[in-house]
Order: sequence, then C-alpha cells, then structure tokens
Amino acid sequence: KIGVAVLCTLARSRVSTDALTVKMLYGSYMLFVASLLQFSESFRPSVALPRQARRNQNGLFAFPENTMKASVYIAATVDGFIATPDGDVGFLDEYHGAPSTKDEPQKANKYDFDSFMKSVDVVIFGRKSFEKVLSFGPEMWAYGKTKVVVLTRQNSLEIPSHLKEQATWTAKRPQELLSQLSAEGYEHAYIDGGQTIQSFLSAKLVNQLILTRVPLLLGQGIPLFDHQSSASIKLDHQETVDLGNGLITSCYNVLSDHN
Repeated sequence: KIGVAVLCTLARSRVSTDALTVKMLYGSYMLFVASLLQFSESFRPSVALPRQARRNQNGLFAFPENTMKASVYIAATVDGFIATPDGDVGFLDEYHGAPSTKDEPQKANKYDFDSFMKSVDVVIFGRKSFEKVLSFGPEMWAYGKTKVVVLTRQNSLEIPSHLKEQATWTAKRPQELLSQLSAEGYEHAYIDGGQTIQSFLSAKLVNQLILTRVPLLLGQGIPLFDHQSSASIKLDHQETVDLGNGLITSCYNVLSDHN
C-alpha cells in the first residue's frame, strides 16, 4: 500500500518521471521492506519471556496488561448472603459432603470444588476470608499447593509457617495484581472473599461466576454483591445444575462489554 502511495504521489507531482525511473524507485522500496521483515524474523530476545508475551502486528514483543481469567466460585443464601454479620459460615455445615445429586453425576461433578481447583493456578483471598479459612485449622486447608495471594490494606500480614512457600500478601490494586501475575505466567485466578469479589467486579476483572444457591434465608449478613460493584453487569448463563439437598449451582460468563 505504501508503494502504491509513492507511485501515486509521483504521478501527481510535476516532476517528469519515465517508466524506468518509477520501476527503480518501486524496486528500491520493496528491497527496503524485505530487509526490515528479515530483520524482524531474525530477532530473538536474550531473556526468557512470560507465556503471555506475544509478537504484536509490528513484529515486536508485547506484554498485555492482563490476559488472565478471573473466576468467582462461591455459595450464597437465597437472599444473597455469604456469611452472618459476624462472618460465621456455620450454616453451610449441613450441606457439606456429597449431596444426592439429581442431575447426571458427570454434569454435577464439572462444578464441584475439586474440579474447579484443577483449573486454577492462583487463589486471591481477601484478608478476612484468609484468616477465616486459617481458623478452621491446617487439616481443613482445601487449596493444596496452589499459589495464594492475600489482598490487605495493612502494612503486613502474618503467614503461617506451613504456607510460607506458597502464600504471600500484597496491597496492590486488583488490576495491578492481575497484570503482575499474568506477567509471571499465571493464567486462572480464583477470587474469594466478599469485599475482594466486589472490588474485582467493580474493576471489571471477573470473567466467570459459579454461584451455588443455598436454600436458606438469613435475613441479614455479609452480602455477596453490593449496589456499586454489581451495577449493570450482564451475565451469559451457561448452565444450571441441581445438586440435590436443595443446592443449585449456576455458571455464568461475564459478557465482554463488562470486561
């Protein structure tokens, strides 16, 4: 296209040009373009790049701000609460274990916690949720060796000795944190904790929502959503599974006009 533009410019100019001159100019231009392309293809970085680094349309390596998938996987009562006002989740105890699945087992198992965790390579907790999980004791730790990042506004956070190799804390904003994790090669983040989920929703960073409705009305407690973070978010319903025992799990993709 540039070569054609050069020829058109010459044709419009008052400079006398014969066919031989035009061919020479165009030939020189094409040799120049070919040398640039050869240089671009021969370029190789001298350092290892994150998995998300890709050549852009100019042949140079680009580092996207965020190429991670961020998912919310959580249970909430029918009236939208994830815990009592003091943060207690004991009302979930009677629903733990293997419910009598009404839908096909393979369909329900697709949304069980273990299957979900196999797709995740980093868990992002809010501080309160992290401390609540720790209060259950090491034997109840359900996240294996998956990397854990705890968001906190405090200047420090005590990480238990048995988690020091996999857990860390940060005061970074959600977008900044996901960009960092993406650059490090992580691909799928599990977002957990009421305020943390709300902050990621407000920043338009959530891609997937897997929500299990618990057949209970609390009346008051810690809400999953607030009016500000969840305003005008469109969801694409993928599937709903009846787990039995009154538990209903629905999977939604957050539409791209939100992300």
